[in-house]
Amino acid sequence: MQSTDSLEKLLKFAEVEVENVRLKQIIEENARHDAENVELKSRIEELEARLALLEQGSAVDEMVLSFDQLNNEVGQAPSDLDGNDEEVVNFLDEAYMKSISNEIRERRREKKQKDQEALVIS
Repeated sequence: MQSTDSLEKLLKFAEVEVENVRLKQIIEENARHDAENVELKSRIEELEARLALLEQGSAVDEMVLSFDQLNNEVGQAPSDLDGNDEEVVNFLDEAYMKSISNEIRERRREKKQKDQEALVIS
């Protein structure tokens, strides 16, 4: 009788030990998954930052293209302008080019700051 009780206790103990091993494996697997999730989230943030920079660069390229198109249109102005009107057109054209250049510089400066911030975060 005592031998049977003893065997039942040993069996129960063995079952508990097996369950403990299984639970430890699950905990280790969860820890690996958590580490992988952190790594993947970091990679996603990095890729999103790179995408934003690429999109911003694309916007600058579109603005330069638009500027070139407008510049071509201004170059095709009627030739019957008197000297004073031509000076006004040239002045306005130059002012417009400066404003576009300043806007491009500003966007590039913002892009550079975002690049540096992205590097610091990484």
